[in-house]
Amino acid sequence: MRNKLLIALLAVLGFASVSFAQVSTLPIGYTPEHRALGVWNAVSYGTWQARIVSGNSATGSSTMIVTTPGPVADQYTPPLAAVFSVNAPLLISDGSSETVTPTAVSIGTCPVGTPGPIGSQCATITASFVSLHGQSAVIVSGSYGLQDAINDAFLSGGGNVAIDSAWQALGGTAAILTAAVPYPNVGIVDYRSGAPNFWSPQASVATFLAAPTTLVAGTASSGTAACTPSGSCFAGGTIHVCIAYVDIMGNEGPCSGDYSFADTSAKAINFAAPAASTGAVGWIPYVGIEAGSASNEYGAPLVTQPTVIGVYPVSNGVCTLTTIETATPACAVTNATYNQTGSAAVVAAYPVVTEQQAFQLGGVSSTSYYAPNTIAHTAYSYVPGAHPGTAGLTTQSGPATVSAALASTVPFVLGSVAIPPGFMNYKGREIQICGFVTDAAAEVDTISAIQFWWDANGSNVTTGIPVLLAKDQLTQTLTAAANRNFCQTFVTTVTSASATGGTIQAPLGWMSESQTAAGTINAMATNNTAAAVGSLNLAESARIDIVFVETTSTVDTPKLQNLTVTVIN
Repeated sequence: MRNKLLIALLAVLGFASVSFAQVSTLPIGYTPEHRALGVWNAVSYGTWQARIVSGNSATGSSTMIVTTPGPVADQYTPPLAAVFSVNAPLLISDGSSETVTPTAVSIGTCPVGTPGPIGSQCATITASFVSLHGQSAVIVSGSYGLQDAINDAFLSGGGNVAIDSAWQALGGTAAILTAAVPYPNVGIVDYRSGAPNFWSPQASVATFLAAPTTLVAGTASSGTAACTPSGSCFAGGTIHVCIAYVDIMGNEGPCSGDYSFADTSAKAINFAAPAASTGAVGWIPYVGIEAGSASNEYGAPLVTQPTVIGVYPVSNGVCTLTTIETATPACAVTNATYNQTGSAAVVAAYPVVTEQQAFQLGGVSSTSYYAPNTIAHTAYSYVPGAHPGTAGLTTQSGPATVSAALASTVPFVLGSVAIPPGFMNYKGREIQICGFVTDAAAEVDTISAIQFWWDANGSNVTTGIPVLLAKDQLTQTLTAAANRNFCQTFVTTVTSASATGGTIQAPLGWMSESQTAAGTINAMATNNTAAAVGSLNLAESARIDIVFVETTSTVDTPKLQNLTVTVIN
């Protein structure tokens, strides 16, 4: 059936053979090449074929061995890791055709007697089969090239994958598109209706990343390696530690429960690789200062200052970093969807109080440190939009976690936007952050403010306080529940590769406030932070914390209902 579809497609496009050299009229957005002008072409990836060398011996979970895929339409042979992956469905075309998604894949030398050059590579595929499939049965892409092209684009450093009417004619459906496994640096350009739609990864569920299991003596302890600089760190007191998961968009989840132990003087701290957790592709170890306190840990230095802005190594001696996302440098955690193995970590450097602090789930901050509120989610999928997404940047987030009851002047981080390394380190780079906040509690309040803080390693002030970029503030008396809207732009005016050399200005901003009961109050205020703010780390990954604070309030429980990030320039 699949071969008939392919023959029909070639006939529609005017082909006399599988050769794509003599094409004159093609559907909009289509090219016979697997890649053109930096765009990967899904329908071209839907033309490779492989054959079974050794079929599955049983139904249910079983294995088969498959040859290297043949070339696609323009004679390009896709890498085995792109087409034979735990996230790429395969269509077995024989008398008992079925589509399976591998649960495990290993690449090795083909068995003796396999047609082709000696030493050719074959894939051993484990999957759940409904039927038996024998030697020489044809295997093709089960996503009609879409997931294969996405995987190859990711392996090549990221970019956009195109689908069009030709992909649809081959068999591509809306269900296949929405089921595609996303990568943060790969988008989809959809030409099926003529004018392009741009699909980018967005959270597909409301579930937040779980907090990791609280550490114990077997998962965090002083090791044998010396810490650095020798003799001036980890002095043999009480150390508080926790770890946090990271999702595919670089958003951190809440830190694990507090664990403290007596560390060994001048020895590094070892962290075991945490267990896999739904939606997590990375994890970050957090360490407090000697004789510090719970929930006041600082992120371990997973990266050093880059020699090329925004470019980091896979490993720098602390752990093996995940490559699935790069917005927030994080150690790899085991993840079956992306075929990733977890990594342990050795923290040999003493924590610095200008480093970022750990996330909480709805936790209230204090005036001495700001605890970011997580917006990390367990599942993402491709969602259509009117413009291309920005690699590694979460452009839309649903509801965050509501705060506990706030006292007067106590700040609450409504949510935090993860900024990829070097993203703002271009003069004239401009983004806009907008949101909607509800407060269901009855309150007595006179001053309300939405603040924006730049949270980056090295440029934060002491004891975990970021740097204030902008503040939108209203003065009016509230007596009931209220809704608030806000928008704020940020423009880079000075770039720098150092941890304290960048400058950002917040030129346009406003917030509005309306009371929902006991009379209507509507008011609006504009940003009152006019001057550019310097001494910022724009080279490494960062966060913009959106903070809510009020004065003379009796009860407040604010909740960020929606957050959007728009790249203006």
